[in-house]
Amino acid sequence: MYYQNTMGFSEWIVAELEKRGWSRSEAARRGKISPSMFDKVINGYSKPGMKFIDGIARAFKVSKSQVMMHVDSKPANDQWAEDMADKFNQIPPQLRGVAERFIDSMIQGEETDQAKHKARKNNHPAPAKK
Repeated sequence: MYYQNTMGFSEWIVAELEKRGWSRSEAARRGKISPSMFDKVINGYSKPGMKFIDGIARAFKVSKSQVMMHVDSKPANDQWAEDMADKFNQIPPQLRGVAERFIDSMIQGEETDQAKHKARKNNHPAPAKK
């Protein structure tokens, strides 16, 4: 399946690679992303997940919110996402770091909850929450 909505994101990554003089494999190495996943996202065959976004932020040494600005993965006509984007734009610059950390903690909490559920299902101990 081809995800048309990742092309803006892909173009941004390619521009960043060119600006830095890096290859895809160099960026994947720096971001601790598998080269095959890196290529799938860049070529539009896979949507960028949070691990990929974390890796890009790590590789380019930018915040996750800076990476997320370039991700256009919301479904068309998603009114909730549009409303939230409007609200995010209203956050004063001095509070954006707080908002980013709050959202990141919510996402991390969801990932931890999913890991705990999977561990219980597989009868393995769950990872401790940081």
